[in-house]
Parts: sequence; C-alpha cells; structure tokens
Amino acid sequence: MEKGYCNICAHSARTLCSFEDEVEKIILKPDIGEAKKGDLSGFRVHKFSHKKQKFLIAYQFQAEDIVFFKIGPHENFYRELKKYLREVEV
Repeated sequence: MEKGYCNICAHSARTLCSFEDEVEKIILKPDIGEAKKGDLSGFRVHKFSHKKQKFLIAYQFQAEDIVFFKIGPHENFYRELKKYLREVEV
C-alpha cells in the first residue's frame, strides 16, 4: 500500500480494532456508506468517529467484491483520495 494512505502500524491496537469493526460493518451492509458524485462517482464513503476524531473509509464495488481504497482522518481525505486515484489511474 502507498506510504501515507493507511499507515496502520502507526495506530494503536485499539484503533486498529475500531477500523476492523467498521470494515466488518461495510462487509455486512455494503450500502452503509454515502454514494459519492462527480469525480468520485462509483465510490462510497463510510464515516465514523474514534476517540473524538472523524474517520472515513472509501470503497467501491467491483464485480462481486468490495475494494477498499483509503481509510483515514477526515482532514484532507477527499483531496488525498483523488490524488491517489490520479496516480494509479483507477
């Protein structure tokens, strides 16, 4: 995974468990995230709070799979996601 896009190692085990719980929610109910429009059409973003901080998870359906693209704090989330997508040309 690209440096800076999801540096899980930098987070505590408790934070990691919180992220895993949110991913599990998405897997169980894929439409939980908000469908995006415009540049991010086709993506869904699930928002949640952990330790009084807002986090987002960006994902997309591809065939019968859910592909996760980014998880991180709300600050600059969409800008970083768009930059990543331009780099990998999804």
